[in-house]
Amino acid sequence: MTFDQIIAYDDRDAIHTSRWKLTGVSTKSNGPTDSGWLWFSTTAVGDTVTVTVYSDAACTSAIATGSGDVADVDTTAVQITLAEANASGVTGELWIEDYTTTTTAAPMKVALCVDADLATYYENVASLPSYNATYGMAEFIAEATRGIMLWADQVFPDEIGGYGGTEDRRLAGLNRNYPDRRRFVVPDQFREAAIHKTLEIAFHRSHERADETMFSELADYHRDQRMEKMGAINPTISKDPDTNLDADTSGSTNVISLRRV
Repeated sequence: MTFDQIIAYDDRDAIHTSRWKLTGVSTKSNGPTDSGWLWFSTTAVGDTVTVTVYSDAACTSAIATGSGDVADVDTTAVQITLAEANASGVTGELWIEDYTTTTTAAPMKVALCVDADLATYYENVASLPSYNATYGMAEFIAEATRGIMLWADQVFPDEIGGYGGTEDRRLAGLNRNYPDRRRFVVPDQFREAAIHKTLEIAFHRSHERADETMFSELADYHRDQRMEKMGAINPTISKDPDTNLDADTSGSTNVISLRRV
């Protein structure tokens, strides 16, 4: 599974990163994230910048690291490949779009929810046929996070600076300043929608018969709950995340969900 819709709360006066991708992240209680959060810091020796990802806000437990030469970053974005650290199993990549100085303990929202959140709504998550003993529900959480964040880009374009360029790592040469998801100051506001999206996907995976089953009924229930939660999201917005993350305003969804009955 790959988490590729990560919100990196970097200070772009120091460094501008984009196109984060992390593989091997477990969403179990013994996984590396703190309720879906990770942190990164950078160091520099000459033009070589090293990015290290940590599992804790104090940045004492490294889980992945990688380096790149930023001498020409003003004209060409620099790809950083992340290798696992301390046998974490976490690898990945990111791009540096601009670099001025080092940064310390920049938070990243990697997963909008984790297994413990799912258990609040379905206690026997670990009994699902598609549950992974190593990574838990990471596969489904990654897909739910992707879906919810892409939906947010479409619903709140004015609040996050416009539609802008895609974060797809395969497409080069695009302006990656916007959409600026750092403006979502409280990404946990998307948590419940992501919980229900995750369970909706997981229960559909487990439903293999043409007629209704317990799994299909649960999938439909969580689809309805997900639509309700998405329609109620009114995210807290900071228009100047490089200056501070205090809320300037909130976005209004004005979303009407239509469902045939």
